[in-house]
Amino acid sequence: MSLKVKIFISDMGWGTLSRECAIINQLQATFKDIKIFVQLKKNKRAYNFFFKNKKNIFLKESENLIKWFPNKKGSIDISKTRSYYSNYSNMLKNWLNHNEKDLDYDFFISDILPEAFLLGSKNQIPTFGICHYTWDWYFSKFFPSPVPFEIIKNWEKMQRKASLFFFPPFTPDSIKKKYTNHQEVNFITRSKNYNQKLKKNKIAKILFLDSGENLNLIFFKKIISTYQFEKKYKFYHPESFGYFKNTTILKKGTFIGDRIKEFDLVIGRPGYNTMTEIFKFNIPALFLRGRLDPEMDWNLASMIGNELADYVDPKNLYLKFKLIVDQALAQRKNLNFYKKRDFNGQQQIVKKIQQIV
Repeated sequence: MSLKVKIFISDMGWGTLSRECAIINQLQATFKDIKIFVQLKKNKRAYNFFFKNKKNIFLKESENLIKWFPNKKGSIDISKTRSYYSNYSNMLKNWLNHNEKDLDYDFFISDILPEAFLLGSKNQIPTFGICHYTWDWYFSKFFPSPVPFEIIKNWEKMQRKASLFFFPPFTPDSIKKKYTNHQEVNFITRSKNYNQKLKKNKIAKILFLDSGENLNLIFFKKIISTYQFEKKYKFYHPESFGYFKNTTILKKGTFIGDRIKEFDLVIGRPGYNTMTEIFKFNIPALFLRGRLDPEMDWNLASMIGNELADYVDPKNLYLKFKLIVDQALAQRKNLNFYKKRDFNGQQQIVKKIQQIV
């Protein structure tokens, strides 16, 4: 059976594209004759990393509506973001008019864009949402909200039109209760080689990750400068950190999610893909709170509450680095977060879609 699917991607980072890559790989393994069209505008570099030159995957370069704008500290700029949404009704009308000219698909997937569910419902096209939080939940955590209340309520109405949501672990309970049209699935991951023997490296490989705004960079630079010649550690860090002797730089454009399994310890911010990879490969982690971000705060609280990772203040990490790191490394032999079957979310999702379409 020949199928066509359009996948709507919000242009807010690489994480959603990584998860959709896992879904796309599974779609192609399940449906032998399927053409996949990925709609985004800003994140073409990420698209090229995951999909360029792959057979039967095509870019639909077109604007999607979900956006927020950062201030100088990396947190959300309330006034600028609110100004963007002040014209939402007209943007929605134009978006629908544009996308209703391109409806030759058997089903839609969204990561999620509320508008995609409205588009699918209006045109009798099954539409599936895959996410660990929704934008109405995200924006409602700010006070004042950068998105007007009436728009958030409109998004909720749109999202209730979804054929089905798929929620992986650590999706907030309030979201699951609000959108009863959902199925809970396991972690979604595109990485391979689940089984990994416990490392016995004499030198611990430590990966530093910072937010896109490098909010912890001052402390990370101090740590690296102070301990870069410590014989029992080997530091790895993004190119944006600068250059240090005796460290390994991860070049700009490196997708770090693919590299996490190589390390003995991860120190950074609690992005959802980072969480998934450390659970899959039983990597101890020390997480730092960065800018105000409801998703990161939720991820961090979920991990600490379930004793899956530790939180450390950046300044304290610098002052007591060796003590904190050695304690974290010692935990690895006792880690056994999840089993192999807990990382087949992409298979569960595609199997259910197959039953529906």
